Amino acid sequence: MKYQKITFIFLIVILALNSCKKDKGTDIDIVEYNKIIINLDKGIYKPEESAHLTIINNSKKDLILLNCGMYPGFDLQKNIVGKWNNVYLVECPAIGTPFEILQGTRKEFDIVLPLLTLKPSKIEGKYRLLLWLKDKATDQFLDKSERATAPFRMKN
Repeated sequence: MKYQKITFIFLIVILALNSCKKDKGTDIDIVEYNKIIINLDKGIYKPEESAHLTIINNSKKDLILLNCGMYPGFDLQKNIVGKWNNVYLVECPAIGTPFEILQGTRKEFDIVLPLLTLKPSKIEGKYRLLLWLKDKATDQFLDKSERATAPFRMKN
């Protein structure tokens, strides 16, 4: 009888341990904090449509954004077979005083997306703006990942 009780308790403990799921904690995806945030106001645009661009500089460096006249300079890139390709390069020398985006500040711009010379059937797709954004101290362009907008869609 004594062995039956011990065996019974042992079986209960084994069943309890096997039925418990291991607690793996909370699965959290670690997302690197972007120190330079570049946003557009929408996720879908048409060629020649107006867009509102916001740049927030949370980095520890002062930035300059080269300009094309009174507007920020940028190239338009399209994702083709998983790679970013230039489909529109602004033909404008960066003349005049560039826009300063100092540490801890934000700048907002209204821009007009370019007219694309692609065939109408080739316009739809995923695009991004690659800004002419430099580190003010070194006068070097930032890495492309730091000066590109999030992808957006373009529809005809």
